[in-house]
Amino acid sequence: MNILKKFFVGLGIGVLLMFILTTNVQAAQSGDFSYNIISENNAEISGYTGTGGSVSIPSTLDGYTVTSIADGAFLSNTNLTSLTIPDSVTNLGYAFSGTALTSITLGSGITTINPGEFYNLLSLTSITLGKNVTSINSAAFYGTSLTSITIPDSVTNIGYSAFYGAPLTSIIIGSGITTINYGEFTGLSSLTSITIPDSVTTIGSGAFSGISSLVSAYFLGNTPSMMGDNVFDGSNSSFKLYYISGKTGFDGLWNTYSTSTFVSATTFTLTGPTSGTVNTASTNFTVTPDNQYTGTITITPTGVGSTGLSPIVLTFNDSSLPQTFTITPTVAGSVTLTATNNRSLTNPNTLIYMSIGGGSSSVVSSSTSGGSLKYGCTDPKASNYETFVSSNSSLCKYSDGTVVTTIQTTSKSLQTVSKVLKFKTTSSDVKLLQIYLNTHGYVIAKSGAGSLNNETNYFGSATKAAVISFQKANKLTADGVVGLKTLKEME
Repeated sequence: MNILKKFFVGLGIGVLLMFILTTNVQAAQSGDFSYNIISENNAEISGYTGTGGSVSIPSTLDGYTVTSIADGAFLSNTNLTSLTIPDSVTNLGYAFSGTALTSITLGSGITTINPGEFYNLLSLTSITLGKNVTSINSAAFYGTSLTSITIPDSVTNIGYSAFYGAPLTSIIIGSGITTINYGEFTGLSSLTSITIPDSVTTIGSGAFSGISSLVSAYFLGNTPSMMGDNVFDGSNSSFKLYYISGKTGFDGLWNTYSTSTFVSATTFTLTGPTSGTVNTASTNFTVTPDNQYTGTITITPTGVGSTGLSPIVLTFNDSSLPQTFTITPTVAGSVTLTATNNRSLTNPNTLIYMSIGGGSSSVVSSSTSGGSLKYGCTDPKASNYETFVSSNSSLCKYSDGTVVTTIQTTSKSLQTVSKVLKFKTTSSDVKLLQIYLNTHGYVIAKSGAGSLNNETNYFGSATKAAVISFQKANKLTADGVVGLKTLKEME
């Protein structure tokens, strides 16, 4: 391992030098993040000054799209425990050396995990790879504390010693992998189970040899056409190779191991509540395979009420036990939950869930027009968008038949605003502006201050970014200042 050690010593020096050099760049500041403007519309995170804990990197800063995280951006920050990287980020530098991160979630913009990207992050126990990752390079997770990992179907390449020294007990390999070479899974002294998809056509000699903790290997297809020697030699004395009944090739000369068949799931069910209240967690959604299943099941929300909801990925490791999940809609309307899987299971029918507005729902609001109070629907996705009537029984109506009846009683609208609103303004008019933006598709924040039903009187950087997005969409000067022209467009 001397070569690897030299590689990482050089890597560490290189990262430090790049960090020192980048400190000479003048960085702008937005909230807890410093950043560099790297193009007309894009920004790169260069530093973090917040208190730590669980942190989500914003997808925009002052109207610039965050596409990159610089080398050393979070260097030696021991207060960070969890980090979520948005889909907008496509370039990930060596940003996390010396941190105490326990969990990292990568967005779909990341396609490559660089060599040694998370090298020696001793506290890292959980990593969620984005759906578009294609390559995990050498020593990417060397020396981490990962205990399990699901390699998504998008991954086609795994580098040498990618997980060396990690206390992984189980690995689920996605269907994008066709070849498993010697060295890809070396140094895994805690691995007890490995699942090999039916996409694998070649396993090199000794690919899993010397893993004394390994007790089971599950094959989801026929024997790979190219099977090396001593693939599982040195495994635990109780090691057994499992394959699905009816699959072939497991009586070949290569197989000198104890062997047994298992029954694999062919379908699964999706059950749960059919309605709930906006901004209230709906629990007890359940996914249940009809037999043993190894792989992932993804629940994707769509429809009027799905704004702000992300897909949910459930991982099964040789289990038929049900798993549950929760959704918390922030917008009234119907949510269609569609389940898919990364194997060959039959997917169930979709589940329709109705998100019903509470007393503070901003789907239906009031407006002052001609001196009298009127009520109407402010959801641009509704068929009767901005149709105002005199009574307070207005409905939002949707093409799928959904009707939302809850009303927000706002006694004042943007039509009454007469002054310019801009960055750092504090005014009740700013709250009206934030309500408008949140209910017209220009979301200020997904949760917390400024989010739907949590609007504030302060015009901060997130409000400015939402205003700029609105101005760009309406071909206005995108300066983040709400003047007469912008207000008129919001009428």
